[in-house]
Amino acid sequence: MGISGYPIAAMTGIYRIFNDKHWVGDVMTGAGIGILSTEVAYWLFPTISKWFANKKNQASLVILPTYQTKQFGLAIIKTF
Repeated sequence: MGISGYPIAAMTGIYRIFNDKHWVGDVMTGAGIGILSTEVAYWLFPTISKWFANKKNQASLVILPTYQTKQFGLAIIKTF
């Protein structure tokens, strides 16, 4: 599944160049930043996941502010 992203991203970049929305350098730089940031995320994931790991017998709380169609909201999720 992960490999399918490369052809889609390549076609999007080619489409943007042919429609004069971006230069080749823009597309290549964006691809480089995307690949590099993915590699860094895979490298850092084991360390960061230990920081946020849910310990056994410990409750967790998530509070999410929301905004949609000019309305504010708040979602609260509590696990026991």
